[in-house]
Amino acid sequence: MPPSSYHFGDFELDVPRYELRRNGRVQKLERIPMELLIFLLEKQGSVASRQEIADRLWGKEVFVDTENGINTAIRKIRQTLRDDPEKPRFVLTVTGKGYRFVGEKPAQLMLVVLPFENLSGDPAEDYFTDGLTEEMIAQLGSLSPDQLGVIARTTSMAYKRTGKSVQQIGQELGADYVLESSVRRDGNRVRITVQLIRARDQVHVWAQNYDRDISGSIALQEEVARAIASQIEVKLSRDFAGRPLRIRRDPEANEAYFRGRFFFNQFTPDGYRRAIDYYQHAIDRDANFAEAYAGLADCYRYLVITDFLSPAKFMDSARRAVLLGDSLAESHSALAGAMKNMYRWRDAEKEFQRAIALNPSDSYTQRNYAALLAAELRHGEAWERINEAMRSDPLSLPNNAELVRTLYYARDYAGALVQAQKAMQLDPNYYRTHFWMARVYSQMRLHKEAVTEAEIVQRALSNSNLALTEMGYCLAAGGQSAEARQILFELEQHAKSGFVPFYNRAVIHLALGEHDAALECLQQSYAQRDWALLVLACEPRWDSLRSTAPFRALLTKLELPS
Repeated sequence: MPPSSYHFGDFELDVPRYELRRNGRVQKLERIPMELLIFLLEKQGSVASRQEIADRLWGKEVFVDTENGINTAIRKIRQTLRDDPEKPRFVLTVTGKGYRFVGEKPAQLMLVVLPFENLSGDPAEDYFTDGLTEEMIAQLGSLSPDQLGVIARTTSMAYKRTGKSVQQIGQELGADYVLESSVRRDGNRVRITVQLIRARDQVHVWAQNYDRDISGSIALQEEVARAIASQIEVKLSRDFAGRPLRIRRDPEANEAYFRGRFFFNQFTPDGYRRAIDYYQHAIDRDANFAEAYAGLADCYRYLVITDFLSPAKFMDSARRAVLLGDSLAESHSALAGAMKNMYRWRDAEKEFQRAIALNPSDSYTQRNYAALLAAELRHGEAWERINEAMRSDPLSLPNNAELVRTLYYARDYAGALVQAQKAMQLDPNYYRTHFWMARVYSQMRLHKEAVTEAEIVQRALSNSNLALTEMGYCLAAGGQSAEARQILFELEQHAKSGFVPFYNRAVIHLALGEHDAALECLQQSYAQRDWALLVLACEPRWDSLRSTAPFRALLTKLELPS
């Protein structure tokens, strides 16, 4: 029996209601195109011949112009799905045969893990309850990727101490089940209470109390995940079912790891540095702590891409994470990020795909994979990935900002500004949204607006070479050469005592029209193994040099499309 609903990209087709939705909004589609779309989905990736389509839509005894009718229906489907026939994401033309749907994925059950309630009465323990929440989300996301999707951390945390009912939360997030939990800690002992609730009617499906030593809290998450799988009748993935139970004997290592997660999720340079200290402490206490190695690698990577650290430190941690935790999505995600920053695109893609296979609900991995796809000019695939990230974490500020990034690299500046306005409704002060708006405005030659956005980024990232570079570019592009040269001088002074990527200086030289200097800095950037060269093929700023021999030669060395 065919499924009653289908999910593909940011679309969902509800067959019984005869309704196509995009991000929850109903899309208009006439009867014949709708019938054809349903038929293609029912074929589950097999080719539908033109004769089969004609028989399905009009019957065998009806004489109509089926050729023109099929062509018109396919065109309307593609228009509604925003599908490019030259680079199809959904409907593929099989020459001489018919059509095949290539983007279908059966609808999953969706579950949201509400933040653990801290019953200890000590706000200082919030790091621990938040860590338990995040670990539970990771466990459930790996449980049964084909059958169960899990709302990601940022969106889940938005419901901390909410007064909304389970039914309301389910409706807002499209969740079938809600997991409510509480934790009471007494020294190294914890009591955890969990209850699984069906969202549509608020029926309590299952509840359980657990008394454990704090060192067993991660193993407990796996135990709970397996119990939930039994209750909602989903089949455990082979990777989840086959991995050994992870028991941490050292409570101090466990606590340090949760504190590291807490500071990592602040998404600030100071937060990353503090997280590194805690992750390292966890590793010092337990040399086999795979998750701590993965966290360490991610912290190093973010300090690199925010220009606070040279790109040489995180590969060992990422490799160690995979060696110790090959069945963990976060280990492969960390290694993918490290390989991406070292120009190993194919290896990075394999690791991203492995991480997503282990946990498709991990929006962090989906978002970072989208960046790699955009860098390779695979904009349709990048858009699909960033929307997968949004599906599991729609309230994530980084996800919403990176939607702007994806549209910017695809040169859809109008669409990028529309998305930026939506992102700012969540938080008007989030600096990454303004970071990408500055770039969009510069390409639209709205230089005053670009400088205004760059000023917001500078206020958010004080003493940041990255923020200084964005301001320098915006000023130079807007004709304020003297001010831009002053920033270039400041960056050169910073480089004498700290790390400043040559790429930063290259973009300011570029905006000043100093192409030879820009190209020289790019060569130095390549020698430096600067992560920012990842975007050389897709970054619109470089369009004026794209046809030059040195620039094309650099793209070839990087194995990026020219």
